[in-house]
Amino acid sequence: MLLVSSGPAGSANPGAGAPVSPPAGWTPGQRTAPCMVVEVRTPDGHPVAGAVVEHFHVDPASNRDPGGGRSWIADAGGRVCEEQLLDPGYLWVSAPDEVGGWCAGFEQLRHRGWQPGSGRPPAMAVTLHLRRLWRSRIVGRIIDAAGHPVAGARVLAEDVFPKGTECSTQGSAASTDSGGKFRLPPTPHGRATLDVSAPDFAERRIDVEIPSSPRVIPLDSGAEWTGRVIDPEGMPIERCTIQVRTRDRIQVAAACSPAGFVLHHIPPGELELHVRIYGPHPTLGSTRVLLATVHLAPDELRNEDIVWPAGAVISGTAVTEDGAPVPGAEVLAISADVDRASAGDEAGATAASDGRFTFQHLGPGDWKLVGDRRNVSEQGSLTVSAGATGVRLVVPASKGTLSRPDRRP
Repeated sequence: MLLVSSGPAGSANPGAGAPVSPPAGWTPGQRTAPCMVVEVRTPDGHPVAGAVVEHFHVDPASNRDPGGGRSWIADAGGRVCEEQLLDPGYLWVSAPDEVGGWCAGFEQLRHRGWQPGSGRPPAMAVTLHLRRLWRSRIVGRIIDAAGHPVAGARVLAEDVFPKGTECSTQGSAASTDSGGKFRLPPTPHGRATLDVSAPDFAERRIDVEIPSSPRVIPLDSGAEWTGRVIDPEGMPIERCTIQVRTRDRIQVAAACSPAGFVLHHIPPGELELHVRIYGPHPTLGSTRVLLATVHLAPDELRNEDIVWPAGAVISGTAVTEDGAPVPGAEVLAISADVDRASAGDEAGATAASDGRFTFQHLGPGDWKLVGDRRNVSEQGSLTVSAGATGVRLVVPASKGTLSRPDRRP
């Protein structure tokens, strides 16, 4: 990553060359402005058309900006004029994607914004030092299993790692012609991953070196899986989603229905199966995740149900600090396994009038129980093993604004 000096701490990058023209219609002394201009220039004053300008209200390194940042593409004059740029904050400015993105040039700086009466026009320049990255086109041909050309396939160069840098950038995309040939725009020399997709074929990803000779990439139709998702009591689950994922992040998904599910054009090999319930279920609750590893052969036509395994019970009572039951307390059981928790493996229950709650068919291992109730700011939590009964979960009684559950294992 190439960091460009932004001048003294708290100051804007002064830019180079002639002063920046303010927004159209703005005159000195005017106390309002429709937008603020940021003009991106090279050190010798040339505009950087296509530069990416991002604005954050909070330091993006903190990950605490509630609204996130906004980004814009500079016009042919290297200019962006947006209302949000009137606000103080932080700017990230990077080179155009087609020349290597932030791997080819990056600037981060504090942004003063614009205040009426400051004596400054609502305009500023940012100097962006561009690093030359040698580029070459990626060319090749997409064919099917029989060697016939595949027209209309989409080829995307992603995760481009330019040689001699410690960053990555997004490449460009192209479609194949009637002869199955593709020709991507110039891409920085180094390594990249090509994502190839086409209707009626399984998606494929391959790693390539740039530059390299033309490449022939075969596609196949992939596997197909039909079936139902069956709960531990032997009944079909109709409100869920099924997803299979390859090691290189290709995903194929389908929704459950009364007729079952169909997954088309699945890349063969070892896959991660991810089933998520998104509706209330009598024994599994409203949010549950099933994770498993499966293997599909090339062109396999699998007709097999996914059976949710029976599991352990955790039951107990939600109580106050003095031992009184808490009817209506909301209790979450979150897997203590980090991978399963990050995948959303949790279950919810509402305590009955006597404060009792029950979770069924939980997987093995430890589970974190989190309890809260309306208008209570604090939460009670404890970790128990699957199969635990008679659990007493203390739910604090202090008043305040209800906080979000702590889902950390």
